[in-house]
Amino acid sequence: MERISITHSTIVQKSDDEAILVNLESGTCFGLDEIGTTIFELISTQGTHEGILSALTEQYDASPEELARDLDDFISECLQLGLVEVLKR
Repeated sequence: MERISITHSTIVQKSDDEAILVNLESGTCFGLDEIGTTIFELISTQGTHEGILSALTEQYDASPEELARDLDDFISECLQLGLVEVLKR
């Protein structure tokens, strides 16, 4: 099972329901709205695509397919920015 992890070079500054992510190596900054912040927190606590998706389906009134697409897009963008990494077990 693949584990999604926040990279060692990413710092998070949270304010209310929003967050700013900074990759210290590249200097990339990325702002998150409430849902993005929730997903990023779930990456820390759940760590797997299945765990994150399960938590999202409990919290939001959207189809699992829609949430899975949004989650995949979010993770893909974070991977491109060097904010998260996928670890193989």
